[in-house]
Amino acid sequence: MERDDHRERATVAGRVVGPGRGAWFRVAPEPAGETLLVHGVCPGERVLVAPRPADPGFADPVRVLERSPARREPPCRHATRCGGCHWLHLDDRAQRALRRDRVDEALAAAGLDPAAIPRRTAIGAGADLGYRWRARFQTDTAARPPRIGFHRPGSWRVLDIDDCPLLAAPLARVYGELRRALSGAPIDGLTGFELTSLPGAPGALCFLNPRDRAPDGWPACGERLLARLGDVLAGVAVRPARGIARDLLGEPAIFGRLGSKAPVAAAARGFVQAHLAAADRLADAVAARATAGLANPRVLELFAGTGLLGWRIAAAGADVLAIERDALSVAAGRRLPAPPRGRLAWA
Repeated sequence: MERDDHRERATVAGRVVGPGRGAWFRVAPEPAGETLLVHGVCPGERVLVAPRPADPGFADPVRVLERSPARREPPCRHATRCGGCHWLHLDDRAQRALRRDRVDEALAAAGLDPAAIPRRTAIGAGADLGYRWRARFQTDTAARPPRIGFHRPGSWRVLDIDDCPLLAAPLARVYGELRRALSGAPIDGLTGFELTSLPGAPGALCFLNPRDRAPDGWPACGERLLARLGDVLAGVAVRPARGIARDLLGEPAIFGRLGSKAPVAAAARGFVQAHLAAADRLADAVAARATAGLANPRVLELFAGTGLLGWRIAAAGADVLAIERDALSVAAGRRLPAPPRGRLAWA
């Protein structure tokens, strides 16, 4: 049941009493009743919601009866229907408060007292929009025309989206080109894809069906994408599986530079932080803390990926041993330029 399907369902009024599971909020029905989980509302608001018959305990927002001062006009025209972003209707102050709540919940779950943990002032990491360099998209190739975009809130159905303001400009260009190609020539069995770009990289990496087996017609469909979109795509990959002789076409990795001018790499099917500006700031803070007051610091980094963090710690003067099991990520990390100080080794 989706947000758009509430017209003929019973509705109840209630007060938003706080955050709930994930990005959902808890709404207490009036005058009484079991708390409902609702998306797209603000703490303190009084709202009209439609309970989902097929999902007990969940409801969809219908109308705001008493508006919160924290509510803003979302900076995205898809925000009310798209499940990709959950808090765009909240102002920055409310979003920061909710993030602090999430940190407190995580500390408490680990058996720690949140009040006893020293806090640092939140550090901004650049623009609120246009910051994502990696994104995962969903497809519905059975629809005509095919739907390409993101899941709707709390649903497996795909909302067709032609643009996303969270994407960095180079990634938005790749998405637009790939979307046009897939709309004109759908790939049977394609359920989604992940795109990764980097600042300064000449092309992006495309991971088809990241949660499923390879789409029908692989590798021919990947070869067609590379042939048509070779100016924006550097490589196309699927999950390795028995019976698939080639799970990677084109380049196995791409390379770029962060805002700090530090090198960064992304490997096919590998992980890299979507918010590179935030990763850049975090790497600075971790490198400074890891090497503070030490003459010859030695650091063991687990789950090192392609070395975004390890390279920065080494550049601060440390001897770093990076541990990563993904062979493509290790190969990409070894191709990074040597840090100006310290040493980065791989195992």
